[in-house]
Amino acid sequence: MLETQEATFTYDDEGNLVQKVEKTGVTWKYEYNGNGMMSKVIKPDKAEVTFKYDSLGRRVEKSSDERTMRFVWDGNTILHEYFSKDNFINLKT
Repeated sequence: MLETQEATFTYDDEGNLVQKVEKTGVTWKYEYNGNGMMSKVIKPDKAEVTFKYDSLGRRVEKSSDERTMRFVWDGNTILHEYFSKDNFINLKT
Protein backbone atom coordinates (compact mmCIF):
# COMPACT_ATOMS: atom_id res chain seq x y z
CA MET A 1 0.00 0.00 0.00
CA LEU A 2 1.16 3.49 -0.84
CA GLU A 3 -0.32 6.66 0.55
CA THR A 4 0.04 10.21 -0.76
CA GLN A 5 -1.64 13.44 0.23
CA GLU A 6 -4.29 12.84 -2.42
CA ALA A 7 -4.99 9.09 -2.24
CA THR A 8 -4.19 5.61 -0.96
CA PHE A 9 -3.08 3.01 -3.52
CA THR A 10 -3.35 -0.76 -3.00
CA TYR A 11 -1.40 -3.28 -5.12
CA ASP A 12 -1.66 -7.06 -5.60
CA ASP A 13 1.24 -9.51 -5.22
CA GLU A 14 2.22 -8.91 -8.86
CA GLY A 15 2.56 -5.16 -8.32
CA ASN A 16 -0.66 -4.27 -10.15
CA LEU A 17 -2.72 -1.38 -8.84
CA VAL A 18 -6.02 -2.87 -7.60
CA GLN A 19 -7.57 0.06 -5.77
CA LYS A 20 -7.23 3.81 -5.49
CA VAL A 21 -9.10 5.59 -2.69
CA GLU A 22 -8.99 9.35 -2.87
CA LYS A 23 -9.02 11.36 0.36
CA THR A 24 -12.59 12.37 -0.50
CA GLY A 25 -13.61 8.69 -0.35
CA VAL A 26 -13.93 8.29 -4.11
CA THR A 27 -12.83 4.74 -4.97
CA TRP A 28 -11.52 3.26 -8.22
CA LYS A 29 -10.99 -0.52 -8.57
CA TYR A 30 -8.88 -2.39 -11.13
CA GLU A 31 -8.89 -6.06 -12.20
CA TYR A 32 -6.35 -7.99 -14.28
CA ASN A 33 -6.34 -11.19 -16.33
CA GLY A 34 -3.89 -14.06 -15.85
CA ASN A 35 -1.28 -12.32 -18.00
CA GLY A 36 -1.31 -9.22 -15.83
CA MET A 37 -3.20 -7.18 -18.42
CA MET A 38 -5.88 -4.85 -17.10
CA SER A 39 -9.28 -6.45 -17.76
CA LYS A 40 -11.65 -4.14 -15.90
CA VAL A 41 -11.92 -0.75 -14.24
CA ILE A 42 -14.75 -0.12 -11.81
CA LYS A 43 -15.33 3.60 -11.66
CA PRO A 44 -16.56 5.47 -8.56
CA ASP A 45 -20.13 5.47 -9.92
CA LYS A 46 -19.89 1.63 -10.23
CA ALA A 47 -19.80 1.84 -14.03
CA GLU A 48 -17.43 -0.73 -15.52
CA VAL A 49 -14.95 -0.43 -18.36
CA THR A 50 -13.64 -3.74 -19.74
CA PHE A 51 -10.64 -4.47 -21.94
CA LYS A 52 -9.90 -7.35 -24.36
CA TYR A 53 -6.54 -8.29 -25.87
CA ASP A 54 -5.31 -10.38 -28.78
CA SER A 55 -2.84 -13.26 -28.49
CA LEU A 56 0.06 -10.79 -28.76
CA GLY A 57 -1.15 -8.77 -25.76
CA ARG A 58 -2.38 -5.81 -27.81
CA ARG A 59 -5.59 -4.18 -26.63
CA VAL A 60 -8.27 -4.81 -29.25
CA GLU A 61 -11.37 -3.63 -27.41
CA LYS A 62 -12.42 -1.20 -24.68
CA SER A 63 -16.09 -1.35 -23.64
CA SER A 64 -18.35 0.60 -21.34
CA ASP A 65 -22.08 1.09 -21.07
CA GLU A 66 -21.74 4.09 -23.35
CA ARG A 67 -19.78 2.59 -26.25
CA THR A 68 -17.32 -0.01 -27.49
CA MET A 69 -13.98 1.10 -28.92
CA ARG A 70 -12.07 -1.37 -31.11
CA PHE A 71 -8.47 -1.19 -32.28
CA VAL A 72 -6.88 -2.61 -35.45
CA TRP A 73 -3.14 -3.13 -35.30
CA ASP A 74 -0.33 -3.31 -37.86
CA GLY A 75 2.51 -4.82 -35.88
CA ASN A 76 2.96 -2.56 -32.85
CA THR A 77 1.18 0.41 -34.42
CA ILE A 78 -2.52 1.14 -34.12
CA LEU A 79 -3.78 1.29 -37.70
CA HIS A 80 -7.44 2.12 -36.99
CA GLU A 81 -9.61 2.98 -34.02
CA TYR A 82 -13.35 2.73 -34.32
CA PHE A 83 -16.24 2.81 -31.93
CA SER A 84 -19.85 1.82 -32.00
CA LYS A 85 -22.59 3.61 -30.15
CA ASP A 86 -26.27 3.16 -30.85
CA ASN A 87 -25.40 1.18 -34.02
CA PHE A 88 -23.28 4.06 -35.34
CA ILE A 89 -19.68 3.33 -36.30
CA ASN A 90 -17.02 6.05 -36.32
CA LEU A 91 -13.68 5.17 -37.91
CA LYS A 92 -10.44 6.99 -37.09
CA THR A 93 -7.46 6.22 -39.31
